[in-house]
Amino acid sequence: MCNLYLEFKESCFIRFRGYNANHGPMCYSYEVAKLPQLNDSIIWPMGVEKEIIRPGDGATYPKTGQTVVIHYTASLVDGQKIDSSRDRGSPFKFCIGKGEVIKGWDEGVSKMSRGERARLVCSPDFAYGARGYPGAIPKNATLIFDIELLKME
Repeated sequence: MCNLYLEFKESCFIRFRGYNANHGPMCYSYEVAKLPQLNDSIIWPMGVEKEIIRPGDGATYPKTGQTVVIHYTASLVDGQKIDSSRDRGSPFKFCIGKGEVIKGWDEGVSKMSRGERARLVCSPDFAYGARGYPGAIPKNATLIFDIELLKME
């Protein structure tokens, strides 16, 4: 199945979705064209989309209950940076599948292999939803994360 989405109001991406017997649904994204400025809202699919920036080892995936160590940069769809562990120089740790982080991270990072760097696009229901995060994240915001899975503990 192939879906076409518009992102950042300036690029056209083709998303290829498939299914991997070992790791479930997979999504790959390819930029195909720069577009003129658009004034319409961007319509995103619900959930989390993953685009591999750099493959990992392809063999070691985090398990539910396991602590992962990641570096991340978070931004809004307009490119505005919200937060970055890289800027702080300190990786972030959380336990997979325990609800310690947004749903998009629990689902997206669990599909990454050790060493992988990926771009996760999380719709509002997989991020901060209707409440947002006052002072940082608007209500009903789609968030984009550049995540690198450093290791599992």
